[in-house]
Amino acid sequence: MEEADLPKRVSDLEQAVKALTASQKTDTERSGLAARGQSFAKLLIANWVLVSFVSALLVAGYVKYRFGIDYFENYRNVATTKQLSKFYEQMGDLQGGTVGLLGCLPFALRHHLGGRPAV
Repeated sequence: MEEADLPKRVSDLEQAVKALTASQKTDTERSGLAARGQSFAKLLIANWVLVSFVSALLVAGYVKYRFGIDYFENYRNVATTKQLSKFYEQMGDLQGGTVGLLGCLPFALRHHLGGRPAV
């Protein structure tokens, strides 16, 4: 390789690099629907957590109003059961409900009557 050829080869390579960068800029500068779609996809990828949370809320709202299914109904039932249990416990019935309290009544009457069956 001669040293006289080196500057010409370097300038040719620089021209080729300039041509390649110019062609890449025109490829990336798409116009119309493709560019909008790409920017929208980048936005969705950057904010995927927020998008998934909002979509889950929208699906839950749709299911609630369209089909009448409430996701928190089970939790409300458990809370109501606990409140009733506390109420029965305060009333002195540890078995829950009035069946336990009334079930002891015949035995108490028999015991009070001296072992004779209650009439």
